Amino acid sequence: MPPRKKPKVLTPYQRGAAFERRLRDQLVKELGDLTSDTNFRFYVIKSGGSRGALDIMVALTNTSTGCQRVYGFQCKMDKPAYSEMDKFIAKTKHETGITTFFAYKGVDRSVRIYPTFRIQELLEWKL
Repeated sequence: MPPRKKPKVLTPYQRGAAFERRLRDQLVKELGDLTSDTNFRFYVIKSGGSRGALDIMVALTNTSTGCQRVYGFQCKMDKPAYSEMDKFIAKTKHETGITTFFAYKGVDRSVRIYPTFRIQELLEWKL
């Protein structure tokens, strides 16, 4: 009988990085589906271990007007307090001009985003 392998235990860093990849993949899939027949193009960047304020950036371009918008996501494994999230969002908007969202893992292990966010809304905003 072969020896049993121990289950792999992820460090907090590895769990956080996996959550960031999961959000990135979800954004790429949903934006790809929604922009395939439109004038919008997008680019998603995961910071990959940097110490910056934002973990994921999304650049959205309207090719017919040439206008661009950038959105940022700060990922947390546990849901922060609303006051903490609101303070961070306001600070980031003031310092960088980037619209920021928080992504955290819900109790059902799904990705939750604050403030409430639907990818379809990105395409409805005028660029």
